[in-house]
Amino acid sequence: MVAFESDRYFQVWSLGHSHDALMLRSNPSWMDNSTTRIEICAWHVEALMIKPRMQGLRIARATGDEHEAACRRFGIEADAGSLFLLEAQGFTGFLVSGTPQWREAVRELGDPSLFAFRVRDIEQDEGRMEETASEVTVANID
Repeated sequence: MVAFESDRYFQVWSLGHSHDALMLRSNPSWMDNSTTRIEICAWHVEALMIKPRMQGLRIARATGDEHEAACRRFGIEADAGSLFLLEAQGFTGFLVSGTPQWREAVRELGDPSLFAFRVRDIEQDEGRMEETASEVTVANID
């Protein structure tokens, strides 16, 4: 089952040691007339095979057979339900993590992340989180 799909351009925005978090981002672009930013965040990343830039992105939780095949092919161990397949134009990869979440909202390039939760994060971003929660689309990938 496809949990997330978009034809927009995505890039790895950050891969941090805090909670082993991966963030993928698609910024607004005049090329595709998009006005929103999409961010996909996965925590507790254990393994991944991903390109730094991807045109189009499809994310789906691996089925039992896909899970077995990927673990065998790449020599990884993953708990059932923690392997997600990523497909982009001309590329197939994977992510072993907690369930990714995605958010979408109107944002400028320099605005804070849609996943800026802590007060300190917001203060460091000069308090630019003015939009209300109702203007942000939030979803789990699954």
